[in-house]
Amino acid sequence: MSSRSVREYIESIQGHYKFAKKTVKTVLLDNFVLVTGLDRKHAIKLLSRDLTSLRDRSGRPCKYEPKVYLPHIKTLWFAMEQIGAKKMKAALPLWLPYYSDDSVTDEIKANLLKMSHSTIDRFIKLIRIQSKQKGLSTTRPGNFLSHRIPIKPLDWRVDRPGFVEADTVAHCGDNIMGEYANSVNLVDIDST
Repeated sequence: MSSRSVREYIESIQGHYKFAKKTVKTVLLDNFVLVTGLDRKHAIKLLSRDLTSLRDRSGRPCKYEPKVYLPHIKTLWFAMEQIGAKKMKAALPLWLPYYSDDSVTDEIKANLLKMSHSTIDRFIKLIRIQSKQKGLSTTRPGNFLSHRIPIKPLDWRVDRPGFVEADTVAHCGDNIMGEYANSVNLVDIDST
């Protein structure tokens, strides 16, 4: 139920509620709680006080309109290879002088620089929701062999070449069905 509907409902029964006997108040309150889904104590407060003290809480006004800033943040975020919001905030002064778009103005660039990393992170969450891209994985848990292969953890203080990290990459695009190429990626820890 919207806040406007709740307000109209309060206006319609408040006069009856204030001057009713206890048994009638109980019935009115039970119906009000059932219809609105509000907590009983909160409903009592709403029905007992003056409606002029109730105000519509629309929240803080939006400083950065998503319609204006979301396309620019999306373009920059993908150009920066989807880095985190804190790193993006730090990289924006370096990227914005070279960013050119038909709809970008100096005011938008200045506001992009003023944005906090939390605001950028909220925009990035919107972008992730819109794109709904999840990485594809062709690897499965290998519990069958994991306890049979002795693996010694490395202490990462390697001072000579020969110790490597390996990873497999499936070149399958956006669908893992059918045939595609696989490659093994090896990186030497010492020489990288």
